[in-house]
Amino acid sequence: MPTVSRYILVRMPVEKVFAFVADPRNTTRIQREFSRFEPIGEPAYGLGMAVDARGSFKGFPVRAVVRVTEFVKNERIVSVSTEGVASRAEWVFSPDEDGCRVQFTASFEWPVLLPSLALGRMAEEELTRLTESALRQLKRLVEAAG
Repeated sequence: MPTVSRYILVRMPVEKVFAFVADPRNTTRIQREFSRFEPIGEPAYGLGMAVDARGSFKGFPVRAVVRVTEFVKNERIVSVSTEGVASRAEWVFSPDEDGCRVQFTASFEWPVLLPSLALGRMAEEELTRLTESALRQLKRLVEAAG
């Protein structure tokens, strides 16, 4: 399972950035490959929250049930899939003199068989693009909201 980790500086307090990422309603705004990210049952926020996640990867529909396995306010959110496409996402928030440093680490088991090393590299490049895009989108949205 390829893993990509990147970070970005968001010029807002940690508390605001964390709250934005922790709200499941914002996931489709941050990670535009998701078309749906809706809580299933209780809790609907924080540790133990499960969501029905749907979207697409290179035109292929993907679905997963994702559960928050770690939730430390203003510090860290980790989620893993429990059904469907295998994935893991980790957000780490740390104060910086100019705002908040956000690190996003994503792992994803591709929804199609990758028969060659070249296709595997293309999939990893796409994961890198999606990870970097999510961070840029987060920065844009949170800083614009002020």
